[in-house]
Amino acid sequence: MIPATQHYARFGTADGRTVEQLVVAWNDEGHGLVLDRIELRRAMDLDGFLGFIAADVEPVIAVAPGGGWLIEFDRPDGAGLDVQPVIGWAVRADGVGHALGSRDEWGNCECAAVLKGYRRVYHPDHDMAERP
Repeated sequence: MIPATQHYARFGTADGRTVEQLVVAWNDEGHGLVLDRIELRRAMDLDGFLGFIAADVEPVIAVAPGGGWLIEFDRPDGAGLDVQPVIGWAVRADGVGHALGSRDEWGNCECAAVLKGYRRVYHPDHDMAERP
């Protein structure tokens, strides 16, 4: 197995979105491996596989806990808002931080701003939208 260097597998979802998942390694035959639940699998064998792309962003160098922050979403049925906790914060080599939210029931996460229905990230103790 060969460690991967900033490549992502791109997948199409049933609802028409495109999501990317980090390639963890390349196997001896050159196939990109991604984490699927609890095991590494060839990306090309997973549903919706579209191809590989090279990362055009700085690598994540640290991850911190969510710290009570929340992500607000439009509900898929259009009937109001949903809120979920920020799982953690990913910090890139250039110092930019991204809130991480859960994208599925398996606990896979990605940057909150690309999750479907994303509205904002806020801390309930410092919510400027509720202040006069």
